Amino acid sequence: MKTKRIFALITVILIIATNMYLVACNDTLPASTAGLTFSKNPDGNSYTLTGIGSCSSNEIIVSTYKNKPVTSIDKFAFYMCEKIKKVTLCNTITTIGELAFSFCSNLNSVILSDGVTTIDSYAFADCYKLENVNIPNGVKHIGDYAFSNCPNLEKITIPSSVTSIGDAPFSYCDKLQSIEVSIENANYCSVDGNLYNKNKTKLIQHVCGNQNTTFSLPNTVSTIGKHAFYGCHKLNNFIVPNNVTYIGEGAFYFCQNFNTIVIHNNVTFIGKDAFYGCSKLTIRCASSSKPKGWDNSWNSSNCSVEWGYTK
Repeated sequence: MKTKRIFALITVILIIATNMYLVACNDTLPASTAGLTFSKNPDGNSYTLTGIGSCSSNEIIVSTYKNKPVTSIDKFAFYMCEKIKKVTLCNTITTIGELAFSFCSNLNSVILSDGVTTIDSYAFADCYKLENVNIPNGVKHIGDYAFSNCPNLEKITIPSSVTSIGDAPFSYCDKLQSIEVSIENANYCSVDGNLYNKNKTKLIQHVCGNQNTTFSLPNTVSTIGKHAFYGCHKLNNFIVPNNVTYIGEGAFYFCQNFNTIVIHNNVTFIGKDAFYGCSKLTIRCASSSKPKGWDNSWNSSNCSVEWGYTK
């Protein structure tokens, strides 16, 4: 009998907690997030959250303001806000602006509802404690470096709805071991946990948490994207496949244990700072001198170069 009463009490508590969450997401902001600042959108019927204001809570739940929906988080809204630990964005939110939560150094959990369609550039960059984030099916765009330098992020899943991904959205995430992509996504795919466009002609992101010291690209790849290997400290050696013609800006940025790379004659472009911070690297080039298409600052760290390499 006592057990039944305890169970009933727990059930009531759970129902109350659930209802409180639903009110937070569908009715009004809870008192704990009072003090946030907003601006009315041009349509006069919705608001944009613009900043932390006088809010003292470490958990932010965003839904409505003055009985009108909040539809976006403005750029820089919570930039460098160290007090925030958890963020819940409810169904009314469609857009998370540029640098909106960047440098929220204590943020460890982000819950996004299905209404979100845009995660803009650097939106969650440099959130050092961020471990959990869901990208809901409904998101269409993930901007440049959206989650870069989140060293505790271990896994990301890209849903079928995503149609546009910017440069190196998950670069320098030390523990990230896998970027999974829905097989129903028409634009992107994952191979061995790494992110490519659907037809595997471009490597967008190599995961930094991969423990392998060597790496082989699929032979379909012609482009290594901007900052694709940024901060991959485990990588030692890499042979550029014959199909590759383009190596983006900062492609191997701060791969500090990178020892050797072999670049064949088919590579017509290398962007600036491609090997910046690779202090141990020797670059072996089949070409006898720098091709015209390579940026003048392609080797800005003055890594050792062997021209005319034939092996």
